Amino acid sequence: MNPQQIKRMDEDLRTIDALNAFAQTKGLQLEIQGGYATDALLGEKIQRPHGDIDAILWFANMKPEGIEDEVISLLENEKTEWTVHSKKPGFLELRESNKSIPDFPSRRRIELYILLNSRGRDLIPKTLEDSKGNQHSFLVLEINQFVAHKIAKLLERDRQTAEEREKLGFRDTQESDKQDLIKLISSPTFNREKATTTEEDWQEAMKIMDYSQQGS
Repeated sequence: MNPQQIKRMDEDLRTIDALNAFAQTKGLQLEIQGGYATDALLGEKIQRPHGDIDAILWFANMKPEGIEDEVISLLENEKTEWTVHSKKPGFLELRESNKSIPDFPSRRRIELYILLNSRGRDLIPKTLEDSKGNQHSFLVLEINQFVAHKIAKLLERDRQTAEEREKLGFRDTQESDKQDLIKLISSPTFNREKATTTEEDWQEAMKIMDYSQQGS
């Protein structure tokens, strides 16, 4: 990774720390998804740059009133200049508004869902290390559930037309997404028998990824 990507990685990990601390003070659980969760499940080192922070704030009973605004206020304390790109009940998307970074994919982004009850999701603590060797801990889905979740998203995107994907806000599956999934199913900690993916969906996903070593 280049210096700008390393700086962004460190900033993302500090933001995850802030969101995690916020969740704990509110009696909520913060689950990290996406690329950072993939790296955490594969080890303590970040393997590649990630486009955004994907996360879920889980609440147990009633959704805290005004929680979206509280998260926005929390992030306004960061050095990053955030712009609220989308705000709906139970969902926030924030984007870095720094015009000195002309390349949009290089700007920081956060997609945060706020949902009821994580029952049935096996959340486990994992750690990632920043460029200075500091450890950052957070919750992720255990690897078998995580793989099943990623396969479901892969198939959902693949079965939609380009127009439908754009309407629903899906982006085309990138090669890095496929490579992440291949790394996960190749991990010695992954157990095919414990993943809830049907055999039909499994075989379809392997075909999309052009993954020939289909053993469990």
